[in-house]
Amino acid sequence: MKTRIDFVTNSSSSSFIIACNKIPSDMYEAAEVWFGNKKGFIGPLIIEGLFNGLKEFKLDLTKLLEDAKTYNISRYGYYDNEDEISSERIVLQGFASEFTNEEEYGRSYFLSPDSPTRFKVFEKEELKKLMDKYPDAKREWDLPYEERKKIEEAWYKKPEVKERFINTVQEFVNRFEGFEFFMHGEFADEEGELGAELEHGDHWGKFPEIIRFSHH
Repeated sequence: MKTRIDFVTNSSSSSFIIACNKIPSDMYEAAEVWFGNKKGFIGPLIIEGLFNGLKEFKLDLTKLLEDAKTYNISRYGYYDNEDEISSERIVLQGFASEFTNEEEYGRSYFLSPDSPTRFKVFEKEELKKLMDKYPDAKREWDLPYEERKKIEEAWYKKPEVKERFINTVQEFVNRFEGFEFFMHGEFADEEGELGAELEHGDHWGKFPEIIRFSHH
């Protein structure tokens, strides 16, 4: 089976990784394994949809953290030349996708009249001041693709950025430590009313431990 690592990129979709104490064999066992005494608050259609969409996910947390130290962080993705992509690479691609969101991490570009190199990376607060001072100046999305990609690649190679990425993965490992079983699934609101509910419903808050990667 060929595994996709760039996740779904439709109007709204999300990838979920959950930790549990066993892999359920049917939807009735799934209700107990995932929700325990909360299962009465989850509709049977939701449980069935989750059972059909969430599959066992072999994840080695030690290997995940080791791979994070050499992972190529990039908005443009990392693709292995293999038909079978490891679970660890899938998780890291999800983290890279989240990590490269400028609104989350305060990273953006600005055409600064005061900068001899023209384009520079600014932290969020500094960027806001510059945008107020130069409302007509160009920002990241005004750059040609190749120029933007070159600047971004240099940004993600900075030691402090790499360290922050590794720390993010470490936090994930700490959260999931002690769990032996993992499951992974993708849900999208373009799949209809049930798909939207599976993606956005409050059932996710009732799982023992999950992480969500959103894709729009």
